[in-house]
Amino acid sequence: MPNPTLNRRYQHLIDQLDNVPSTTREMFLYLFAMVAVGQGIIDVIRVQEDRGRRVVVMHDPEKKQEFRVFYPDELEPEYADIAIAEMERLLSDDSVGTSMDATLFQKLYSINSCHRCSYHEQKYWQICGECHFAGHPVNYHRSAGR
Repeated sequence: MPNPTLNRRYQHLIDQLDNVPSTTREMFLYLFAMVAVGQGIIDVIRVQEDRGRRVVVMHDPEKKQEFRVFYPDELEPEYADIAIAEMERLLSDDSVGTSMDATLFQKLYSINSCHRCSYHEQKYWQICGECHFAGHPVNYHRSAGR
């Protein structure tokens, strides 16, 4: 059942998390969780290292559950606050009719989709722009040899 607090545009992103590469899923889960922390829905308990990776341990007081979210390797600390703010904006109804921040889009999709797409050239800027507007690769067409 869709979450009634999320707009339909980004409900699609949540629904497709099982079908995206693990790096993209990890980035989304971290950003979603940090938005929830910012809104006071969940709490950060601690940050720890696990096999060389930074892990944020969180607690959901409503469900009385503790869970772990890996800090994404692709998320530079100096961009993290901007990415979290952008995800919060995207999850709000205010984002309908706007495009995803280009830097965040690249972090989520560049390696696994954009660089393999036959439309990944400046001359196809409008086609790429439609993907940014949707917030996920809608025009992806794998090119031969990529």
